[in-house]
Amino acid sequence: MFSDEPEKFFKGVQIDVVEFPKGVAGKAFNEKIFHGAIQKQLVDVLSYIKTNVIKEKVIKYADREISDRVFNYPFNAIEEALSNAVYHRNYELQDPIEIRILPDAIEIISFNGADPSLKQEDFDKGIVRARRYKNRRVGEFLKELRLTEGRGTGIPTIVKALKDNGSSSPIFDTNEPYRTHFLIEIPVHKDFIKSYSTITVPKEELKKGIDALAEAVRVTLSNSNAIEIPSEKNSIKYKKITSTLNLQQIKILEFSISPVKKKEILEYCIGVTNQTKNFTTHIEPLIELGLINMTLPKKPTSQLQKYFTSNKGKGILYVLRNNNTSN
Repeated sequence: MFSDEPEKFFKGVQIDVVEFPKGVAGKAFNEKIFHGAIQKQLVDVLSYIKTNVIKEKVIKYADREISDRVFNYPFNAIEEALSNAVYHRNYELQDPIEIRILPDAIEIISFNGADPSLKQEDFDKGIVRARRYKNRRVGEFLKELRLTEGRGTGIPTIVKALKDNGSSSPIFDTNEPYRTHFLIEIPVHKDFIKSYSTITVPKEELKKGIDALAEAVRVTLSNSNAIEIPSEKNSIKYKKITSTLNLQQIKILEFSISPVKKKEILEYCIGVTNQTKNFTTHIEPLIELGLINMTLPKKPTSQLQKYFTSNKGKGILYVLRNNNTSN
């Protein structure tokens, strides 16, 4: 593990850092892979994140001299989360540790998941009392290198670091009951979330936007093997539904071909705030029509919930494309 080329002995001993500037629904992403001894991988990834990802903002106030300094992500939270992944991953598997840098969070995923002695409810509380270590020898070396402590302090440290920074609480997902992976989601500080204002668009520009959207739908659907041509009977039903949809709803169906979070749909797709009333207005009707599905239908309020266009919704987009083509 601590040799210059550990992959000779254990395949998949690497850390992948993937940046999605426009979220997972966007096509653009940047990928960087870190090799070498595991302690070098850990140090190099942390250095890369500290230099290229972490940003600081100074907030000044009119009524007092002292300013507040906040970070988009507190470094010690990232350090603990990644050290935890290196310490506890299953090195018999060939799946590397993956770090996803999204517009609103950093996700650190390791395989094959947390030990069964560690319960999801403990992670939700932020305190893990029962501890069983998969790789004690790895942990001992990391401890000697002062890269980890190995006394169950990692999770509380992550929670405290985010709280001290004024950030939202982290999300720990043990993937119960399957335990195939363990995910730590560290949310970005609210002051680093881009805001979108409502813009009044002239009718001529709106028409151009609709035409461009329809063309994008046509191109996307024509290149997708996953979308089946609806039957003639369904096409008639779908055509009636398309007449009831507004531009924003069509944009949501197109944006959600791949699973995305509610926040991404509301803020990045249609430019409204991430509030319950906007969810009720724009997304819920599509769910009721069966055009949008949930990735976790049995847990509708889960923080890990994502939404995607159903086969019926894709049929609607197909009919919309054909209508535009015929016109």
